[in-house]
Amino acid sequence: MASEEGPRHAAITADDRGALLAMTTWFLGCTLVLCVATRLIVRFTTNHLPGIDDVLVVAAAVLAIGSTVAISLAVESGLGRRYFLLKTENIVSIQKEMYAATILYILTVGVSKISITAFLGRLSGTATHKTIIIILGIVILCWTIAITFGVAFACALPHPWETFTGKCISTMPFWIGSTTVDVLTDIIMIVLPIQMVWNLQMELGRKATVVFIFALRLVLIVVSILRVVYLNRFVGNDPTFDSLPYGIVTQCHSALSVIVACTPGMKPFLDHAQSGMLSASLGKHGQGTTFGQDSFNMQAFSKNSAQNSNGSRRRTKTGVALGSQSDTNSMAIEQADSSIGSVYVQDSYGRIIKQRLADIASASSPRPSRASSRSPPRPPPPPDELRPDLSIFTAHVRRKVIGL
Repeated sequence: MASEEGPRHAAITADDRGALLAMTTWFLGCTLVLCVATRLIVRFTTNHLPGIDDVLVVAAAVLAIGSTVAISLAVESGLGRRYFLLKTENIVSIQKEMYAATILYILTVGVSKISITAFLGRLSGTATHKTIIIILGIVILCWTIAITFGVAFACALPHPWETFTGKCISTMPFWIGSTTVDVLTDIIMIVLPIQMVWNLQMELGRKATVVFIFALRLVLIVVSILRVVYLNRFVGNDPTFDSLPYGIVTQCHSALSVIVACTPGMKPFLDHAQSGMLSASLGKHGQGTTFGQDSFNMQAFSKNSAQNSNGSRRRTKTGVALGSQSDTNSMAIEQADSSIGSVYVQDSYGRIIKQRLADIASASSPRPSRASSRSPPRPPPPPDELRPDLSIFTAHVRRKVIGL
Protein backbone atom coordinates (compact mmCIF):
# COMPACT_ATOMS: atom_id res chain seq x y z
CA MET A 1 0.00 0.00 0.00
CA ALA A 2 1.03 3.59 -0.47
CA SER A 3 0.97 4.17 3.28
CA GLU A 4 3.72 1.66 4.00
CA GLU A 5 6.96 3.07 5.30
CA GLY A 6 10.04 2.97 3.14
CA PRO A 7 11.99 5.14 0.71
CA ARG A 8 9.88 7.03 -1.79
CA HIS A 9 10.67 6.58 -5.46
CA ALA A 10 10.46 9.31 -8.11
CA ALA A 11 7.14 8.10 -9.46
CA ILE A 12 4.14 10.29 -10.19
CA THR A 13 0.87 8.51 -9.50
CA ALA A 14 -2.75 9.50 -9.02
CA ASP A 15 -2.25 9.63 -5.24
CA ASP A 16 1.35 10.86 -5.09
CA ARG A 17 2.70 13.79 -7.13
CA GLY A 18 5.50 14.84 -4.81
CA ALA A 19 8.20 13.86 -7.30
CA LEU A 20 7.00 16.62 -9.61
CA LEU A 21 7.65 19.23 -6.93
CA ALA A 22 11.04 17.75 -6.06
CA MET A 23 12.24 17.68 -9.68
CA THR A 24 11.07 21.24 -10.34
CA THR A 25 12.67 22.52 -7.16
CA TRP A 26 16.06 20.98 -7.82
CA PHE A 27 16.08 22.05 -11.46
CA LEU A 28 15.50 25.64 -10.39
CA GLY A 29 18.11 25.26 -7.65
CA CYS A 30 20.78 24.08 -10.10
CA THR A 31 19.92 26.90 -12.51
CA LEU A 32 20.17 29.38 -9.66
CA VAL A 33 23.63 28.15 -8.66
CA LEU A 34 24.87 28.41 -12.26
CA CYS A 35 23.60 31.98 -12.58
CA VAL A 36 25.21 33.09 -9.33
CA ALA A 37 28.49 31.40 -10.26
CA THR A 38 28.43 33.08 -13.68
CA ARG A 39 27.86 36.47 -12.12
CA LEU A 40 30.77 36.03 -9.72
CA ILE A 41 33.06 34.83 -12.51
CA VAL A 42 32.16 37.89 -14.58
CA ARG A 43 32.88 40.15 -11.64
CA PHE A 44 36.29 38.65 -10.93
CA THR A 45 37.38 38.41 -14.58
CA THR A 46 36.44 41.96 -15.60
CA ASN A 47 37.16 45.41 -14.32
CA HIS A 48 33.84 45.49 -12.44
CA LEU A 49 34.78 44.78 -8.84
CA PRO A 50 32.30 42.92 -6.62
CA GLY A 51 30.11 45.10 -4.41
CA ILE A 52 27.55 44.78 -1.65
CA ASP A 53 24.96 43.78 -4.24
CA ASP A 54 27.03 40.71 -5.15
CA VAL A 55 27.29 39.73 -1.48
CA LEU A 56 23.53 40.05 -1.11
CA VAL A 57 22.93 37.93 -4.22
CA VAL A 58 25.11 35.17 -2.78
CA ALA A 59 23.21 35.41 0.53
CA ALA A 60 19.88 35.17 -1.31
CA ALA A 61 21.15 32.13 -3.20
CA VAL A 62 22.12 30.40 0.05
CA LEU A 63 18.64 31.09 1.46
CA ALA A 64 17.02 29.77 -1.73
CA ILE A 65 19.05 26.56 -1.57
CA GLY A 66 17.97 26.19 2.05
CA SER A 67 14.34 26.50 0.97
CA THR A 68 14.98 23.88 -1.72
CA VAL A 69 16.38 21.45 0.83
CA ALA A 70 13.44 22.04 3.19
CA ILE A 71 10.89 21.37 0.44
CA SER A 72 12.77 18.24 -0.60
CA LEU A 73 12.59 16.96 2.96
CA ALA A 74 8.88 17.76 3.01
CA VAL A 75 8.40 15.74 -0.19
CA GLU A 76 10.32 12.89 1.39
CA SER A 77 7.97 13.07 4.38
CA GLY A 78 4.90 12.87 2.17
CA LEU A 79 4.17 16.28 0.66
CA GLY A 80 2.32 15.70 -2.59
CA ARG A 81 0.69 12.50 -1.32
CA ARG A 82 -2.97 12.11 -0.35
CA TYR A 83 -3.60 13.30 3.19
CA PHE A 84 -5.45 10.17 4.31
CA LEU A 85 -2.48 8.01 3.32
CA LEU A 86 -0.11 9.78 5.72
CA LYS A 87 0.62 9.03 9.35
CA THR A 88 0.53 11.62 12.10
CA GLU A 89 4.30 11.86 12.38
CA ASN A 90 4.55 12.45 8.62
CA ILE A 91 2.03 15.30 8.79
CA VAL A 92 3.95 16.92 11.65
CA SER A 93 7.22 16.66 9.68
CA ILE A 94 5.63 18.14 6.57
CA GLN A 95 4.29 21.11 8.52
CA LYS A 96 7.67 21.82 10.14
CA GLU A 97 9.56 21.59 6.87
CA MET A 98 7.07 23.74 4.99
CA TYR A 99 7.20 26.24 7.85
CA ALA A 100 10.98 26.54 7.44
CA ALA A 101 10.73 26.64 3.64
CA THR A 102 8.20 29.50 3.76
CA ILE A 103 10.39 31.62 6.06
CA LEU A 104 13.41 31.01 3.83
CA TYR A 105 11.30 31.91 0.79
CA ILE A 106 10.39 35.32 2.26
CA LEU A 107 14.02 36.02 3.18
CA THR A 108 15.18 34.99 -0.29
CA VAL A 109 12.79 37.35 -2.06
CA GLY A 110 13.57 40.21 0.33
CA VAL A 111 17.36 39.90 0.15
CA SER A 112 17.32 39.59 -3.65
CA LYS A 113 15.25 42.78 -3.87
CA ILE A 114 17.65 44.63 -1.57
CA SER A 115 20.55 43.52 -3.79
CA ILE A 116 18.85 45.19 -6.75
CA THR A 117 18.38 48.42 -4.79
CA ALA A 118 22.07 48.33 -3.83
CA PHE A 119 22.98 47.89 -7.50
CA LEU A 120 20.72 50.79 -8.52
CA GLY A 121 22.26 52.89 -5.77
CA ARG A 122 25.65 52.53 -7.42
CA LEU A 123 24.20 53.62 -10.76
CA SER A 124 22.13 56.56 -9.61
CA GLY A 125 23.54 59.90 -10.69
CA THR A 126 21.10 62.36 -9.15
CA ALA A 127 20.01 63.14 -5.61
CA THR A 128 16.38 62.40 -6.51
CA HIS A 129 17.19 58.90 -7.71
CA LYS A 130 19.31 58.21 -4.65
CA THR A 131 16.49 59.33 -2.35
CA ILE A 132 13.94 57.14 -4.13
CA ILE A 133 16.27 54.13 -3.97
CA ILE A 134 16.94 54.64 -0.25
CA ILE A 135 13.20 54.85 0.48
CA LEU A 136 12.58 51.78 -1.67
CA GLY A 137 15.27 49.83 0.19
CA ILE A 138 13.78 50.79 3.56
CA VAL A 139 10.30 49.70 2.42
CA ILE A 140 11.64 46.34 1.20
CA LEU A 141 13.58 45.79 4.41
CA CYS A 142 10.52 46.56 6.55
CA TRP A 143 8.37 44.33 4.34
CA THR A 144 10.82 41.45 4.69
CA ILE A 145 11.00 41.73 8.48
CA ALA A 146 7.25 42.13 8.91
CA ILE A 147 6.29 39.19 6.65
CA THR A 148 8.96 36.97 8.21
CA PHE A 149 7.59 37.59 11.70
CA GLY A 150 4.05 37.22 10.37
CA VAL A 151 4.84 33.77 8.99
CA ALA A 152 6.84 32.78 12.06
CA PHE A 153 3.95 33.56 14.42
CA ALA A 154 0.99 32.93 12.12
CA CYS A 155 -0.21 30.01 14.23
CA ALA A 156 -0.69 29.70 17.96
CA LEU A 157 2.30 28.89 20.16
CA PRO A 158 3.95 26.59 21.15
CA HIS A 159 3.50 24.99 17.72
CA PRO A 160 3.55 27.86 15.18
CA TRP A 161 4.27 25.46 12.33
CA GLU A 162 0.91 23.65 12.53
CA THR A 163 -0.63 25.29 9.47
CA PHE A 164 -2.78 22.21 8.78
CA THR A 165 -4.03 21.38 12.27
CA GLY A 166 -3.35 24.45 14.45
CA LYS A 167 -5.14 27.73 15.06
CA CYS A 168 -3.72 30.27 12.60
CA ILE A 169 -4.52 33.74 11.34
CA SER A 170 -6.58 34.18 8.20
CA THR A 171 -4.24 33.13 5.42
CA MET A 172 -5.69 34.87 2.36
CA PRO A 173 -5.80 38.49 3.68
CA PHE A 174 -2.26 38.13 5.03
CA TRP A 175 -0.77 36.94 1.76
CA ILE A 176 -2.85 39.28 -0.39
CA GLY A 177 -1.46 42.25 1.54
CA SER A 178 2.04 40.82 1.33
CA THR A 179 1.78 40.22 -2.41
CA THR A 180 0.43 43.72 -3.02
CA VAL A 181 3.50 45.34 -1.49
CA ASP A 182 5.72 42.83 -3.30
CA VAL A 183 4.19 43.69 -6.68
CA LEU A 184 4.33 47.45 -6.07
CA THR A 185 8.04 47.33 -5.21
CA ASP A 186 8.68 45.23 -8.31
CA ILE A 187 6.92 47.81 -10.47
CA ILE A 188 9.07 50.59 -8.99
CA MET A 189 12.19 48.52 -9.61
CA ILE A 190 11.17 48.27 -13.26
CA VAL A 191 10.10 51.86 -13.87
CA LEU A 192 12.96 53.58 -12.03
CA PRO A 193 15.88 52.06 -14.04
CA ILE A 194 14.00 52.66 -17.28
CA GLN A 195 13.58 56.31 -16.36
CA MET A 196 17.28 56.52 -15.47
CA VAL A 197 18.30 55.08 -18.83
CA TRP A 198 15.80 56.82 -21.06
CA ASN A 199 17.45 60.27 -21.06
CA LEU A 200 20.99 58.96 -21.59
CA GLN A 201 22.85 59.57 -24.83
CA MET A 202 22.94 55.88 -25.80
CA GLU A 203 22.12 53.95 -28.92
CA LEU A 204 18.58 52.67 -29.09
CA GLY A 205 19.78 49.06 -29.10
CA ARG A 206 21.78 49.58 -25.92
CA LYS A 207 18.83 51.23 -24.23
CA ALA A 208 16.60 48.33 -25.25
CA THR A 209 19.05 45.83 -23.73
CA VAL A 210 19.20 47.65 -20.39
CA VAL A 211 15.41 48.07 -20.30
CA PHE A 212 14.90 44.38 -21.12
CA ILE A 213 17.15 43.29 -18.24
CA PHE A 214 15.09 45.17 -15.67
CA ALA A 215 11.78 44.34 -17.36
CA LEU A 216 12.42 40.68 -16.55
CA ARG A 217 10.89 41.42 -13.16
CA LEU A 218 7.52 41.30 -14.89
CA VAL A 219 7.89 37.51 -14.73
CA LEU A 220 8.18 37.75 -10.94
CA ILE A 221 5.00 39.82 -10.78
CA VAL A 222 3.10 37.17 -12.73
CA VAL A 223 4.46 34.34 -10.57
CA SER A 224 3.67 36.24 -7.36
CA ILE A 225 0.05 36.71 -8.44
CA LEU A 226 -0.25 33.05 -9.44
CA ARG A 227 1.00 32.09 -6.01
CA VAL A 228 -1.95 33.88 -4.38
CA VAL A 229 -4.34 32.25 -6.84
CA TYR A 230 -3.16 28.76 -5.83
CA LEU A 231 -3.12 29.67 -2.15
CA ASN A 232 -6.79 28.72 -1.64
CA ARG A 233 -5.90 25.04 -1.97
CA PHE A 234 -3.17 25.22 0.63
CA VAL A 235 -5.48 24.56 3.60
CA GLY A 236 -8.26 22.67 1.86
CA ASN A 237 -9.64 19.23 2.61
CA ASP A 238 -6.49 17.56 1.25
CA PRO A 239 -3.71 20.09 1.96
CA THR A 240 -0.71 17.83 1.34
CA PHE A 241 -1.98 16.85 -2.11
CA ASP A 242 -3.82 19.98 -3.29
CA SER A 243 -1.07 22.39 -2.22
CA LEU A 244 1.34 20.99 -4.82
CA PRO A 245 0.74 23.80 -7.43
CA TYR A 246 1.18 26.36 -4.66
CA GLY A 247 4.47 24.77 -3.64
CA ILE A 248 5.77 24.71 -7.23
CA VAL A 249 4.89 28.35 -7.86
CA THR A 250 6.43 29.39 -4.53
CA GLN A 251 9.71 27.67 -5.35
CA CYS A 252 9.66 29.23 -8.82
CA HIS A 253 9.25 32.67 -7.27
CA SER A 254 12.09 32.05 -4.84
CA ALA A 255 14.56 30.82 -7.46
CA LEU A 256 13.59 33.33 -10.15
CA SER A 257 14.04 36.20 -7.67
CA VAL A 258 17.72 35.29 -7.36
CA ILE A 259 18.15 34.55 -11.07
CA VAL A 260 16.66 37.89 -12.08
CA ALA A 261 18.82 39.64 -9.47
CA CYS A 262 21.89 38.09 -11.14
CA THR A 263 21.14 39.42 -14.63
CA PRO A 264 22.37 43.02 -14.07
CA GLY A 265 25.80 41.62 -13.18
CA MET A 266 26.18 39.57 -16.37
CA LYS A 267 28.73 40.66 -18.96
CA PRO A 268 26.26 41.41 -21.81
CA PHE A 269 24.47 43.88 -19.53
CA LEU A 270 27.72 45.44 -18.34
CA ASP A 271 28.96 45.83 -21.93
CA HIS A 272 25.80 47.68 -22.90
CA ALA A 273 25.36 49.68 -19.71
CA GLN A 274 28.93 50.74 -18.96
CA SER A 275 28.70 53.48 -21.60
CA GLY A 276 25.66 54.90 -19.87
CA MET A 277 24.40 53.84 -16.47
CA LEU A 278 27.66 52.58 -15.01
CA SER A 279 29.34 55.92 -15.63
CA ALA A 280 26.90 57.39 -13.12
CA SER A 281 29.05 55.96 -10.35
CA LEU A 282 31.64 58.58 -11.29
CA GLY A 283 29.20 61.20 -10.09
CA LYS A 284 30.33 60.60 -6.51
CA HIS A 285 33.60 62.43 -7.21
CA GLY A 286 33.72 66.07 -6.25
CA GLN A 287 34.47 69.05 -8.43
CA GLY A 288 38.03 69.36 -9.63
CA THR A 289 38.18 65.83 -11.02
CA THR A 290 37.79 64.88 -14.63
CA PHE A 291 34.21 63.74 -14.02
CA GLY A 292 32.79 65.88 -11.22
CA GLN A 293 29.38 66.04 -9.69
CA ASP A 294 28.39 68.73 -12.14
CA SER A 295 29.77 66.80 -15.06
CA PHE A 296 27.27 66.04 -17.74
CA ASN A 297 28.29 62.46 -18.58
CA MET A 298 24.83 61.39 -17.34
CA GLN A 299 22.93 64.44 -18.63
CA ALA A 300 21.15 64.89 -21.92
CA PHE A 301 22.44 67.71 -24.15
CA SER A 302 20.22 70.74 -24.43
CA LYS A 303 19.40 72.34 -27.73
CA ASN A 304 21.39 75.46 -26.83
CA SER A 305 24.53 73.47 -26.11
CA ALA A 306 24.14 71.60 -29.38
CA GLN A 307 23.81 74.85 -31.31
CA ASN A 308 26.76 76.52 -29.59
CA SER A 309 29.05 73.61 -30.33
CA ASN A 310 29.04 74.35 -34.12
CA GLY A 311 30.43 70.93 -34.78
CA SER A 312 33.48 71.50 -32.58
CA ARG A 313 32.51 68.95 -29.95
CA ARG A 314 32.24 65.27 -30.61
CA ARG A 315 29.99 63.04 -28.54
CA THR A 316 30.80 59.66 -27.27
CA LYS A 317 28.19 56.90 -26.85
CA THR A 318 27.40 58.18 -23.36
CA GLY A 319 26.84 61.73 -24.51
CA VAL A 320 30.10 63.09 -23.04
CA ALA A 321 31.46 66.06 -24.97
CA LEU A 322 35.21 65.86 -25.51
CA GLY A 323 37.26 68.83 -26.66
CA SER A 324 40.65 68.08 -28.20
CA GLN A 325 43.70 70.27 -28.52
CA SER A 326 46.02 69.14 -31.29
CA ASP A 327 49.29 70.16 -29.66
CA THR A 328 48.57 68.68 -26.22
CA ASN A 329 46.17 65.78 -27.07
CA SER A 330 44.30 66.70 -23.89
CA MET A 331 40.73 65.62 -23.25
CA ALA A 332 40.45 66.88 -19.65
CA ILE A 333 37.27 68.87 -20.05
CA GLU A 334 35.60 69.41 -16.73
CA GLN A 335 32.57 71.54 -17.47
CA ALA A 336 30.96 73.02 -20.53
CA ASP A 337 29.38 76.45 -20.58
CA SER A 338 26.59 76.05 -23.11
CA SER A 339 25.55 79.71 -22.88
CA ILE A 340 28.83 81.16 -24.25
CA GLY A 341 30.16 78.14 -26.13
CA SER A 342 33.35 77.58 -24.13
CA VAL A 343 34.94 74.72 -22.19
CA TYR A 344 37.64 74.22 -19.56
CA VAL A 345 40.75 72.48 -20.95
CA GLN A 346 44.28 71.75 -19.78
CA ASP A 347 47.00 73.76 -21.44
CA SER A 348 50.55 72.66 -22.17
CA TYR A 349 51.68 73.78 -18.68
CA GLY A 350 49.12 71.68 -16.82
CA ARG A 351 46.81 74.58 -15.93
CA ILE A 352 43.03 74.48 -16.36
CA ILE A 353 42.00 77.38 -18.56
CA LYS A 354 38.78 78.50 -20.24
CA GLN A 355 38.84 78.35 -24.03
CA ARG A 356 36.26 79.06 -26.69
CA LEU A 357 34.95 76.11 -28.65
CA ALA A 358 35.60 77.92 -31.92
CA ASP A 359 39.31 78.20 -31.02
CA ILE A 360 39.43 74.47 -30.27
CA ALA A 361 37.80 73.72 -33.59
CA SER A 362 40.24 75.93 -35.50
CA ALA A 363 43.20 74.40 -33.66
CA SER A 364 42.08 70.86 -34.43
CA SER A 365 41.21 71.57 -38.10
CA PRO A 366 43.73 70.36 -40.72
CA ARG A 367 46.44 72.83 -41.78
CA PRO A 368 46.80 73.90 -45.42
CA SER A 369 49.21 71.88 -47.47
CA ARG A 370 51.53 74.85 -48.04
CA ALA A 371 52.06 75.12 -44.30
CA SER A 372 53.87 71.81 -44.27
CA SER A 373 56.92 73.41 -45.86
CA ARG A 374 57.23 75.98 -43.13
CA SER A 375 58.95 75.41 -39.83
CA PRO A 376 56.64 74.66 -36.95
CA PRO A 377 55.60 77.71 -34.93
CA ARG A 378 57.43 78.43 -31.73
CA PRO A 379 55.49 77.77 -28.55
CA PRO A 380 54.35 80.84 -26.60
CA PRO A 381 56.63 82.01 -23.78
CA PRO A 382 55.74 80.72 -20.35
CA PRO A 383 53.99 83.07 -17.92
CA ASP A 384 55.97 84.86 -15.24
CA GLU A 385 54.82 82.55 -12.45
CA LEU A 386 56.26 79.56 -14.32
CA ARG A 387 59.66 81.14 -15.18
CA PRO A 388 62.62 79.84 -13.12
CA ASP A 389 64.15 82.08 -10.49
CA LEU A 390 67.62 83.10 -11.76
CA SER A 391 68.30 85.79 -9.18
CA ILE A 392 70.88 83.64 -7.39
CA PHE A 393 73.14 83.77 -10.45
CA THR A 394 73.01 87.55 -10.95
CA ALA A 395 75.72 88.56 -8.44
CA HIS A 396 78.17 85.96 -9.72
CA VAL A 397 77.77 87.10 -13.31
CA ARG A 398 78.32 90.72 -12.41
CA ARG A 399 81.53 89.95 -10.48
CA LYS A 400 82.90 88.01 -13.42
CA VAL A 401 82.17 90.85 -15.84
CA ILE A 402 83.91 93.53 -13.79
CA GLY A 403 86.88 91.25 -13.06
CA LEU A 404 86.35 90.64 -9.34
